Amino acid sequence: MAIGGGSAIDSSKAIALGVPNKADIWNICTGKMKAETTHPVGVIVTIASAGSELGNGLVITNEDTQIKQIYNHEMIHPKFAILNP
Repeated sequence: MAIGGGSAIDSSKAIALGVPNKADIWNICTGKMKAETTHPVGVIVTIASAGSELGNGLVITNEDTQIKQIYNHEMIHPKFAILNP
């Protein structure tokens, strides 16, 4: 469950992808390892127009190299999103 804006949502997607695959998410996002499954992700948006609640992608940063990587896959699309208008 992600609660917040884009960074919180992308972090939740990364955790949901990395944990069941027993993998470093960076290896999945760079194509060094293929993800087989994911945990479902639900989203409560607290920042308008984050956009991550609607998409099947995530952005992750390698803190050591300061490189950002985009990863897209249908299996990380959130199962639901709640937005308080």
